[in-house]
Amino acid sequence: MVQLVKAPEFSSIRKQDDARQVLDEMKRWCLNRYDAYHALQCNREMNPSWNPGAGIFKTAREYTSHFARVWLALLIGVIFMFDFGDPWTELAEIGDVGGVIFAFVFGVAGTFFYVWIDLRKRTVHLKNDPFGWISTFGRVFLFLGVTFIYTGLMVCLFWYMFSSTDQVVHGEYAPLHLLSWTGFALFVGVFLGLIGRED
Repeated sequence: MVQLVKAPEFSSIRKQDDARQVLDEMKRWCLNRYDAYHALQCNREMNPSWNPGAGIFKTAREYTSHFARVWLALLIGVIFMFDFGDPWTELAEIGDVGGVIFAFVFGVAGTFFYVWIDLRKRTVHLKNDPFGWISTFGRVFLFLGVTFIYTGLMVCLFWYMFSSTDQVVHGEYAPLHLLSWTGFALFVGVFLGLIGRED
């Protein structure tokens, strides 16, 4: 399907007025498969007076709004730590660096593979396409990077909000708490945000 926006032989079709609706549907199809690059290409084809800066900003805004339920679920994942994250918090309280790192890596890696499997189920690459795995990895890495940054910021915000209580770890082990909390919230939030979504 992405050949519609990348293949030179379809350039005349892309310029037709009635192709705009198809390109808009194609853009949503790409966004649902974490494909920001081809969504950007769709925006470029739909806009005769293309401005690269404005186009990138628009695509980034559409990318983030498309996954609005994920951002909400990540926030819920951060809050869930207070009810279900006692073991992760205790790892930080006792200063178990190895345990915290393992929990963090497990959360990030688990999220990566969950998104990877979800994308592989939704995407069919051309046979013998040497860039198929690179494309999949790039899309998952971008999504994971954005969600990781967002989750880390939310965790820091909640840690600051509750820093005067005994709900968070203080002192030299505080960074360990932030690390384990981020891994926990990332895995739970992405899972809740993506489960059951439509194609």
